[in-house]
Amino acid sequence: MSPGFPTITAHEDAGAPLYRVRMEAKAPLLDQMRHAMRLKHMSYRTEQAYISWVRCFIFFHHKRHPKDMGADEIRAFLTSLAVDAHVAASTQNSTLNALLFLYRHVLKQPFPELGEFERAKRPRQLPQDIARVRRRVADRHRFYTLATLINHPRWF
Repeated sequence: MSPGFPTITAHEDAGAPLYRVRMEAKAPLLDQMRHAMRLKHMSYRTEQAYISWVRCFIFFHHKRHPKDMGADEIRAFLTSLAVDAHVAASTQNSTLNALLFLYRHVLKQPFPELGEFERAKRPRQLPQDIARVRRRVADRHRFYTLATLINHPRWF
């Protein structure tokens, strides 16, 4: 029987019902997280991403259990993503949401107050004129590529 799923066991007490449903006491953490996400009808891709980020968080701290870690460890992991791994800001936010879900819904602990930590830098927007020039160049390239294909001898 797979851990984390209900099992039916015989009950010894005479007054109790013959069978009762009991959850396995020690389901692995990631299986518990998967189960909680499926109960909340979260998308499969979100489930995969959150599980992946929680696994990275655990391995980053040398396989320590998240219930034994607090704000300092979370801050160190998120800062490492921004500074060392150079992830995008949206990736860092997704990781923060995965850890938030883990602490609130799986471990049933309040999420620690993180304070300040290094945030990933959002990319600067190009000035409007440069973006317009780049679009014009791309359109010309598409036009000349199409014209070359149409005028190719094999098309006649």
